[in-house]
Amino acid sequence: MSDSSSAEEAITQGTSTADSVKSFVAGGVGGIAAVLVGHPFDLTKTRLQTAAPGTYTGAIDVVKKTIARDGATGLYRGVIPPLLGVTPIFAVSFWVCPFVTVLPFAYR
Repeated sequence: MSDSSSAEEAITQGTSTADSVKSFVAGGVGGIAAVLVGHPFDLTKTRLQTAAPGTYTGAIDVVKKTIARDGATGLYRGVIPPLLGVTPIFAVSFWVCPFVTVLPFAYR
């Protein structure tokens, strides 16, 4: 058996289409979760950085004023672009991971 055929076998071993789809979907869901958890913190940081001096007294003040003005959904204002950017990155990362992790062992 040649080195290239043993490498191909190592890469395809244990990576069925169903496993690939599961990994891709799991990565996408993980990306969505990461954005949904982190976005309010990012919004708070951005508002603190871009507001005129004296507008906010701190991070808690940003959250309080945002909720008072826009409701709880105000913490997720502008969440669509990060969702569209991060979700595919996580999905592809999870999908490719099983292939990449066997590569070092394929060429021994």
